Amino acid sequence: MTPTPPPVIPHQISRIARTAIYNRLIDPELGFNPLIAYQNYQYNLKPPINAVEIGPKSRNFIFGQIAAATEIGTTSFKFPLVALYTHGIMNKTFIKFRQFSGQVVMGLDVWWSWTNSNVVQDFENYGDAIEEVVVEIINGFGPSGNGAVTQNWGHNLVYNGGVSCSRTALAADADNWLQGYQFRFTFHLDTDVP
Repeated sequence: MTPTPPPVIPHQISRIARTAIYNRLIDPELGFNPLIAYQNYQYNLKPPINAVEIGPKSRNFIFGQIAAATEIGTTSFKFPLVALYTHGIMNKTFIKFRQFSGQVVMGLDVWWSWTNSNVVQDFENYGDAIEEVVVEIINGFGPSGNGAVTQNWGHNLVYNGGVSCSRTALAADADNWLQGYQFRFTFHLDTDVP
């Protein structure tokens, strides 16, 4: 009797892009925390946007899309809340005979809540600061690991440079005021030849 061959293990698709973005977010020099500290200073934000704790017990960084406004009352999130997830994929067969050769659309949502119960004169400064940080992390040159800068994402992954951001309406929620900034990035990925 001939043994049954093992099933073909699919190549990673979304995880490659998600891991590449995550590595940029946590970079100690050009990641979210050092850049948001700089923007707090540039915009003179009061209250300032806090750093994000990243790790297995983090209360303000998650992998997965979340409707923050509906979950805040039932969990112990801290702000800003950063959510990184796959928004969708589309195999375009740009390169024939690859398991996947197409687009991977990644989502990065940042939810921020103010503790000030009064109306802030310029809510837009917070959105502008978060927008500038995320665009710099993704569209900037990013770390290369050797002291230089590069747009090399590795692993047959190419970022097309396009970014979009939608800001949710301000809501009287969470720590008194809540707003979300929802980013989308499109990557091209070719899986390795099996």
